[in-house]
Amino acid sequence: MLIACNNNDSEQLYKLVEQAEDNITLDTDNDGITDEEEIENGTDPNNEDTDGDGVIDGKEIEDNTDPLKNCSFKLDSQTVSTNATWKNLDCDADGIINIDEVNAGTNPLIADEVEVKSPLLGTWALVSAKIDNGTATTVVNNQTYPLEYTANSTNENSTATFTENPNKIISTGEYITVINFSFLGTDYTETITSESPLSSGDWSLDNDTLKLDANDTVNGTYKVISLTDETLVLQTEVNRIVTTGGVDLDTKGTLVITLNKE
Repeated sequence: MLIACNNNDSEQLYKLVEQAEDNITLDTDNDGITDEEEIENGTDPNNEDTDGDGVIDGKEIEDNTDPLKNCSFKLDSQTVSTNATWKNLDCDADGIINIDEVNAGTNPLIADEVEVKSPLLGTWALVSAKIDNGTATTVVNNQTYPLEYTANSTNENSTATFTENPNKIISTGEYITVINFSFLGTDYTETITSESPLSSGDWSLDNDTLKLDANDTVNGTYKVISLTDETLVLQTEVNRIVTTGGVDLDTKGTLVITLNKE
């Protein structure tokens, strides 16, 4: 027996089929797994991180860890906030709950891990601050003149102390900068008093890039040339106006800073 369908019935049937197809691909919580798959897996289609371990469900499937077990995860895959239950667990059974391990910088999946501290921590004394490739311009009688200069430090009396959790730097003291340049055939040597080349505030270290709060002398981004338990060498670009020799110099150059651990 044939059943006749009018246009309205056909449209309604089309919409039902379309809705069913949408439900198959719907990912309500945007965790990389469809709602239908989440229901099959037992995970929550409305919660991107069902077990609260900081790794979204789709990434756990990709990592071959269990999205239903909050101590089954890869530390490098944590991209969202962990829940209170996870924070108070002790996944590696070393007597320290997960959140305390995170705050201490240790791995909550490895028992008795030795806390690794950055060699940057501690107090550093300035040894030298110099510029060998300095260039500058100055304006005299409406005429712009280019010139080259060098700058070397002396009488260094400056320290910088790095702490973590929170990451703070306290920089104090000053030093003398000796500037040498030639202008219109005359050699000049001038000295100016400079504050510490490292500014106080927050710090972060990403591979070989150290970032500090900027000051009037430097832009706050330093390249780490060397970092050992005893020596720290940094490089940064400077761009400032220096009044010396009776003229204003618009200076640029690469500042190399050497410090020793106290």
